Amino acid sequence: MKHKNASSQFFPSGLKDIVPKVINYCKTELDIPEHILISVEYEDLSEEGVKGWAIDSPEKDEYDIEIDCNLGINESLLTICHEMVHVSQMYREDKLDEDEAEKKEKILYDGYVEKFSTTTPSKMTTNEYVRNLERKKLRKHKKSHYKFSENKILFDIQSYIDDTYSSHYAQSKKQATEIIIDQGHGTGFCIGNILKYAQRYGKKDGHNKNDLMKVIHYAIIQLSQDHYK
Repeated sequence: MKHKNASSQFFPSGLKDIVPKVINYCKTELDIPEHILISVEYEDLSEEGVKGWAIDSPEKDEYDIEIDCNLGINESLLTICHEMVHVSQMYREDKLDEDEAEKKEKILYDGYVEKFSTTTPSKMTTNEYVRNLERKKLRKHKKSHYKFSENKILFDIQSYIDDTYSSHYAQSKKQATEIIIDQGHGTGFCIGNILKYAQRYGKKDGHNKNDLMKVIHYAIIQLSQDHYK
């Protein structure tokens, strides 16, 4: 696999080692010959309204994949799996089929994660591996500015939120929270959940970290409604 240097500044930290493995796994599962070259670039595609796309390169036996650099870790890897299905369709000279890509992306991603976790001594999943790399980098930062591990906590919050976007409940085009907000009940819903999980912390499941993560996530959603529109 090759990477184009032009967009290396957008390549998410920690994914440089994982992406080639995902590509190679997908090539094997989709019967794409080993000699086929696939480039992966991370670009800001937010204005295009897409998570990514696959392009048949003018060069023989080469394909380009572009991924939105604003995606979270899970969504990024899922999108790569999605676009690899399109690469296989182009290679076979089949019509591009979104239904097939959507059906196979999760199968490919789950298959890769399962294989990855059984071929590494530490039994880490993809997410755990990337987070471990990021934590190692965080340890190198100057800690004098953070008295309460704010940098580590902010990273864990982002990882938690990224995971919610790849959960079963986030697979629909519109999440339930979005529908509630659209109907004008967003503030009550968010503040209600903040109170719910804050009052539950230390009681129902003890000092459950996820309760506090949910408090913070609902607070962020409320911030987005009031101050980031």
